[in-house]
Amino acid sequence: NLSEHDNSETLNSDWTNFITNKEVKNLEKFENPIFLIVCKAHYQVSVEKDIKQCLISLRSAISHTESHKYASSILQLYLSISDDHVSAHKFLDKIEEKLENEKKHLLRSNIYEAEENYDQAIQYLNKSREAGLSFSNYIIRYTYLLLKDKKFTKVKIAFEESISFLEEQNDIDILTINKELAEKEISGKVKDKVAIRNIISRKPSQNLILAAECLLENDVTIKRLLNLIIEKDYSNLFYLSCWPVIPSRYFDIYKLKKETNCDLKEVDELTAI
Repeated sequence: NLSEHDNSETLNSDWTNFITNKEVKNLEKFENPIFLIVCKAHYQVSVEKDIKQCLISLRSAISHTESHKYASSILQLYLSISDDHVSAHKFLDKIEEKLENEKKHLLRSNIYEAEENYDQAIQYLNKSREAGLSFSNYIIRYTYLLLKDKKFTKVKIAFEESISFLEEQNDIDILTINKELAEKEISGKVKDKVAIRNIISRKPSQNLILAAECLLENDVTIKRLLNLIIEKDYSNLFYLSCWPVIPSRYFDIYKLKKETNCDLKEVDELTAI
């Protein structure tokens, strides 16, 4: 299952074996179902590092009659590699009647986040919560958006009011990292280094370890982990570059790679909905 490769060293080869499989090729030729189009788009950016072809595949997915079934995957990938937010809104407008309110509002929140319209992003996040989004997903997302909006005091308040209601250790760790980043932005230093070191010692996902190492400013480890994560799956470059916990300077080395894959403005014109 390609979705379960968080720490797998064989992700790229497994992706390639799947995409080049004879049966998959025949399915693409004669039926081209939506799930295969979406898989191909992920493969094109994750393994082939071909942003232009990925956007073309996403255009095909967006126009598919069953695109609503993979709306989250389509929009997550599209928003990470394209600044065409207008088309993202239009796509959601087209399919929203087929989506549950919780999902519809959350996707709208994600688009507004990409636009850096954080007030609207939080407004639609609240609507998603009212429609059934779990508290843990809500509070983690809420504090993340506050961090993006540089409202660090509100992050600390949200942490104090919410941490006792979380049960899963992974959720507690993420919220702790968000709170400690807010503390660092306010005072210039991490308040509870022991809590951050404990997160690292529990050996959660590589992404979470990377976030913790960024708070502790372990430069060599940060560069090593970031390179491992991006080499494993190139799409991580686009997702992680949005994380406020990772200083932007760590992505400078990747900028040329990103820009030389294609002219994103030209591709956005090709893929406009």
